[in-house]
Amino acid sequence: SGRDGEKYVDWQRQRFSVAIPPAPPGQLRYETVSNVKLEPGTYEIRVAIRHEQAGDVGSVHTYVDVPDFDSEPFPLSGVVLHDASAPTATPAEALGGVIEVAPTTPREFTSGLRIVALVRAYQLRQDQGGPVAVTFRVLDHQLREVSAEPITLSADRFQADGSAEARFDLPLGRLQPGAFVLRVEATRDTSTARREVPFTVR
Repeated sequence: SGRDGEKYVDWQRQRFSVAIPPAPPGQLRYETVSNVKLEPGTYEIRVAIRHEQAGDVGSVHTYVDVPDFDSEPFPLSGVVLHDASAPTATPAEALGGVIEVAPTTPREFTSGLRIVALVRAYQLRQDQGGPVAVTFRVLDHQLREVSAEPITLSADRFQADGSAEARFDLPLGRLQPGAFVLRVEATRDTSTARREVPFTVR
């Protein structure tokens, strides 16, 4: 337990080494991943990092909602963005088989990057075996649609755990600099689930 009745439900410690070039151009950026098992609910995630030689310390925190998929009529994961060119200090295997790629944390991209968005739809009940229609939409800062791509997840694409994955390449090369929203809508029969991620192109 922490201050003011806070309760720590899980924690991890990682140590990793990174190669620093002799003359780094600007700031160095590395990403690390971790896998935390949580029950459904709302949590505050705190991350602190310390450079062992220099003694420099930094920290960040955010809030996450872990949905109760068993109670939802049509579970849909959050949106994961993947940047294959991002320097990852820990391998994707650190996610324990939850996902094959390491998510990227930045939400500001240049037009030359290839950023892949992915979501997972779940069908957890025996009577849910139909196809799922997934649409990836890119909206501008006024929420006007500038790009859309529909994908159909047929019943045979769902794995033994009831999940199927849909992927979409953000059309960064066709977007003008500015703020955008990636909206993902998944529909099965009369049930629809939606997820959104804001991002910026510079």
